[in-house]
Amino acid sequence: MEAISTSGTCKNITLLIKDKIPPTVIKNSFMVYILALEKVTKLVVAVAAAAAAAVVVVVLVVVLVVVVVVVVVVVVVVVVVVEVVVAIVVVVVVVLALVLTIIVVVLVVVVVVVIVVVVVAAAVVAVAVVVLVVVVVVVVVVVKVAVVVIVMMFIVDIDIDVDLFVPVAFLY
Repeated sequence: MEAISTSGTCKNITLLIKDKIPPTVIKNSFMVYILALEKVTKLVVAVAAAAAAAVVVVVLVVVLVVVVVVVVVVVVVVVVVVEVVVAIVVVVVVVLALVLTIIVVVLVVVVVVVIVVVVVAAAVVAVAVVVLVVVVVVVVVVVKVAVVVIVMMFIVDIDIDVDLFVPVAFLY
């Protein structure tokens, strides 16, 4: 009887039959065996369900990790592309600013050179006018003195030496 209650295996059932145990006990023994198989089956199904759930969780985690990695890669690529575009725009703006600065400097130099040339030309013209005025004044004075001396020579009828002509001209 101990064999029926403790193990319920086929070997023990065979032993029970050999000992000529009544059929109800054997029937009960098969029931225990069937109940044990049912419990084992339920346990196997529960373990399989848990394993399937674990596999589903692992697959979901892997999918989530892949999605996160793809999103991070896309964000990094977008950020890098935006940074490159911004860097190119900054370089273009800096180059344009440099070119415009060079153009402004060249224009300022040209304007300064033109102003200097105009001022120098005005100074040269002013000096030329002054020299011309001085020359005209000297010529007018010399002509006046010469006219006065010539007139005096005829009126007074004095011979004026050439040596006296220059001092008389400056005295007049």
